[in-house]
Amino acid sequence: MNKVESGIINVLRQGVPLGARAIANVLGVSRREVNHYLYTSLQALVIQDQQYRWVLKSSLRQAEQLSLTFEMEQEPSSLDELLEQHQQQVRETTLERTLRSLIDFSEE
Repeated sequence: MNKVESGIINVLRQGVPLGARAIANVLGVSRREVNHYLYTSLQALVIQDQQYRWVLKSSLRQAEQLSLTFEMEQEPSSLDELLEQHQQQVRETTLERTLRSLIDFSEE
């Protein structure tokens, strides 16, 4: 696995669906190069959603499992909603930090 492929995987590990252009911007490479890897060597590891955003298949399985768990429960309480909001905020903050560190790394 080369540097760009590893970079794509690391960006997608955050679990946030991203388009090829966003991934390319983070890595400082062309969208065409990112698409090349997504459609070829990384095809077994990633999947594209209906909005043309990419996620790791493992992240998708985890999301589906969480969804099934939540569907089996009754209506969420306000505490559940607050917890979900907090978890989403943590995910977004983590992604932002990762993206900034990748951008800083590519500038060096």
